[in-house]
Amino acid sequence: MTPLPVLFVANWPEVLKGGQVNLMRLLERLDRRRFAPTVLVSREGTLADRARSLGIGVEVLALTRMEPYRLYAFATNLLPVLRLRRLIEAGGFRLIYIDSPDHLPPVWAASRGTPARLVWHAQTGARTTLDPLLAALADGIISCSHAADARFQGSRTPHVVVPNSVDGERFLPASAEALAARRARPATVLLHLGELARSKGLFDLLAIVAEARREHPALELWLAGRGSALGERLLRLRARTLGLAGAVRWLGYVPPLELLHACDLFLFFSHSEGLSLALLEAMAAGAAILASDIPPNREALGDAGVMISLADRRAAAAELVALCRDPGRREALGRAARERALSRYPLARFVAEVESLFTRFAVGGEGT
Repeated sequence: MTPLPVLFVANWPEVLKGGQVNLMRLLERLDRRRFAPTVLVSREGTLADRARSLGIGVEVLALTRMEPYRLYAFATNLLPVLRLRRLIEAGGFRLIYIDSPDHLPPVWAASRGTPARLVWHAQTGARTTLDPLLAALADGIISCSHAADARFQGSRTPHVVVPNSVDGERFLPASAEALAARRARPATVLLHLGELARSKGLFDLLAIVAEARREHPALELWLAGRGSALGERLLRLRARTLGLAGAVRWLGYVPPLELLHACDLFLFFSHSEGLSLALLEAMAAGAAILASDIPPNREALGDAGVMISLADRRAAAAELVALCRDPGRREALGRAARERALSRYPLARFVAEVESLFTRFAVGGEGT
């Protein structure tokens, strides 16, 4: 059997954001007897390096991201689109996987008249006015959650829910030694993992932690992740204004597992998500979780975490304090979260379902 040539178009060159982490997990486990992958990146970076280490071909081509109101992107993409067209024809690609809608228009333009079919992996539940147009450009859509798939109700483009996943063999629960060290520590450590951006609810998080410290002063907040320089400066300023300067540790990007084992409570206050990999990883690592009450978080956690409304900061702070004072409840929540992650979001199932859809989309079958 001749492997199916697949071009993977990556939105970012670094393996830091959820879309690119998903892409690398898929590439690492893709059945190379059935699929022959090539990765297209905008510039060199960790994604290209890791793809090459897997023996996967890499092409570097700077497509301009087609964000709303950036009409000049159509003009600046003319030459790259022509180059991409030649690449698609030379590679004989039957399927093109796109991990962000930003590149759908130029890839669609480059692939017209070729056998290549476009699959968009939709990884956020945030609706935009461009959704109907973008959906129409794709031949199939893989939605990371039911919340993300709701964007495409009524679309004629086949769309299928394949939930994001987590590697339960990598994200193991904390050892007995780590649990003992955690119990002996005087401070209660709160952890946020992810991009330091307003959409992640970090201004709400700082305000709720500041409110909670009035009743439970022994709180320490760890923020692990990166953001824009301006965004981080604003967050640090807000922390100082709220009297949290000495209670917050700014860790930058740190591999997550050790932090998940060290924290007492994982905070995830995003305003909008698809199905967060950081949340699934925290679940698999057995962390107790306090999360914003939005549909993707409810879908992921079920009863294995505590949900709060960000609109009522006083009630959210009270819930936070209650969890901080009840280590037994936190440990029970952590066990339930891991069980749910392993049963509902296994990595092997994710890869198998995506591979099946690749085959069906490539031959023109319906994905629904």
